[in-house]
Amino acid sequence: MTVNPFFNLYKNRQEQSLVEDLINESINMLGFNAYYIPNDNEVSRDLIYGEDPLKTFDDAYVVTVYLSNSVDPGMNNDFFSKFGLEIKNNVRIQLPRREFAKKVDADPKARPIEGSLVYIPFLSGTGELYEIKYVNDSRDFFTLGRKQPYYWELELELFKYSNEEINTGIDEIDVSNEVDSYAIEYILGEGSGNYNVREYAYQGYSLSTASAKGIVQSWDGPNKIIKLTNISGVFSNTSTIVGANSEASYAITSYDPLDSPQLKDAWDNKIVETESNSIVDTSINNPFGML
Repeated sequence: MTVNPFFNLYKNRQEQSLVEDLINESINMLGFNAYYIPNDNEVSRDLIYGEDPLKTFDDAYVVTVYLSNSVDPGMNNDFFSKFGLEIKNNVRIQLPRREFAKKVDADPKARPIEGSLVYIPFLSGTGELYEIKYVNDSRDFFTLGRKQPYYWELELELFKYSNEEINTGIDEIDVSNEVDSYAIEYILGEGSGNYNVREYAYQGYSLSTASAKGIVQSWDGPNKIIKLTNISGVFSNTSTIVGANSEASYAITSYDPLDSPQLKDAWDNKIVETESNSIVDTSINNPFGML
C-alpha cells in the first residue's frame, strides 16, 4: 500500500518552498541583524585536533537571525571545574539558509562553520562577540522531506579573546584587538612619515620575510610612540620599524615588553615585577638560596 499522494506532500518542492518562505518571513519580522564573521585562516587549520594556531577574522557579513532562547538566555551555566570557576554565557540563534546563501556563500552545500564568530549588537548593552560551538541542521525536523535545512540553529558561547587577529573594518567589532590583546608601546627616534592605524609594521626587507611584525593600534606622532598588537618575533633596537602601507620608518629608542598599555589587573606582569623588586634582590645569582 502506497502513501496517499493528496495528503502526503513529502518531496513536493513547491510545498517546501512555501515552508521556507514562511520561516524566512517570520525571522525577518521578529529577528534582528547580526554579523557573521568567518575564520579566514584556513591554511593553518589543524584537521587532526581541530584547532587553529592563529585565527584571523577579516570579514563581517550582515545576516538576519532570530534569538531562539530569549526566555532562558543560558546565562546561568556557571560551575566549578578542575580549572576553577567557569562562566559559560550561551545563546542560541536561528540563521535561515537562504539568508546565509544571499549574504555569505551561494554554494547550496555551504553552512556556518564552528569556530567562526557572531556579533550580536544589543546583548550586554553594547554588543558581544560569540563563538559558534555547534551548528544544528535538524531543528526543522526535516519538514516535508527537505534535503537542505530551512535554517540552522547555532549554539553560541561568549567569545574568549586570546590574541586572534580581528580586523573587519567595523570599529565595534575590532575593539577587542585594541582593548584585550597584548600590546607594547615602542618609543621611537629618528625617522619620517606617519603610520596608519591597523596596518602591519615590521622589521626586515619585506613584510613576507619580516623578522618581527605587528599591527598598529595607535600612533602618537608628536611623541613618536607606536602601539603594536598581534606581535610575532622580537623587535630589535638595531633596525627600523616600517609601515607596510604608509612606508613610515623610525628607529626604536626604547620599550618595555612587560609594561603593556592595555587594561591591567592586580596580577599584571609589570606590577608583580615592581612589587618583587622591593622584596627580592635580583642583583645576586640565587636570591632564594644560601649561595
